[in-house]
Amino acid sequence: MRVLLLATAAVLLGCATHTEVDPTRRLEPVATPEPDRPPALLNGTPIRWDELTPAMGEAQGKAALEEVALTRLLRGELARKGLSISEGDVEHERALLLDSLGGGEQGEAALQRVRARRGLGPVRFAALLERNAMLRALVGECTPTDEEVELALRVGYGPRLRVRVILVGTEQEASSIRGRVKRVSGEERVARFAFEAVEHSLDESAARGGRVEAFSIEDPSWPEALRRAAATTDPGEVGPIIVLERGAALVLVEERVPGEPVTPEDRERVEREVRLRKQRERMDALAASLISGADLVAFDESLRWSREHR
Repeated sequence: MRVLLLATAAVLLGCATHTEVDPTRRLEPVATPEPDRPPALLNGTPIRWDELTPAMGEAQGKAALEEVALTRLLRGELARKGLSISEGDVEHERALLLDSLGGGEQGEAALQRVRARRGLGPVRFAALLERNAMLRALVGECTPTDEEVELALRVGYGPRLRVRVILVGTEQEASSIRGRVKRVSGEERVARFAFEAVEHSLDESAARGGRVEAFSIEDPSWPEALRRAAATTDPGEVGPIIVLERGAALVLVEERVPGEPVTPEDRERVEREVRLRKQRERMDALAASLISGADLVAFDESLRWSREHR
């Protein structure tokens, strides 16, 4: 269902600013290319950089160019404001990332999967951590309000709904599916809804029969129209057609899950997460502002194509 939703920022921790980090340092060893050695061989025949570079530029040029540009811009901002980051700050970013993925061996395994999926090799990953540390130093601490913490507690520990959803392109299609599901009742209705989700839903939950994680009707990361429809629908029933930007949706409520008690430790953890989320949002906003305000011009045709089309 997250295809329908606003993306939730990663939960990360603040940083200190101390000794200037060595920009050439990497957290992992990086092989130094030999000048006369081709980057690859095909059946013993060299493949040259001038053959690879245009294709690489079109495939990932936009991301690479903007990452390099942002790193330079952030270093300039730090210097202008008299700030610096330490190697410990960069290491701390990696620890925070691991913590957000579960920590320990589980976190390490998850991190390796994320890096493989996003193409974060030794060079790009080290640069990502450095940029995060610089962004965190520039935005500083973010103190959440009592209202923000209370909302987060209600979302995380209050009553939730367990539902299935279907997303289709038009209201007419949603109406047809709703009619077919409403003709049956009980467990057969749930099974029919799941079948229709697998067959027709455009949402990523389709493979699970439309089932999504239990959520609070106060959770702002879910579309408001969907939350309203789910809140007024009884368990076992299909709600009204929900009009969204991407089309139309249906929701079937399976269960209302009662809330859980909140301990002092829970409150402390949630307050920390809210603080980190606010800080992350400011970091993302600063990064976007620096890139959009920079005079970044791509003369290379493959880079220009990537920036215009990807």
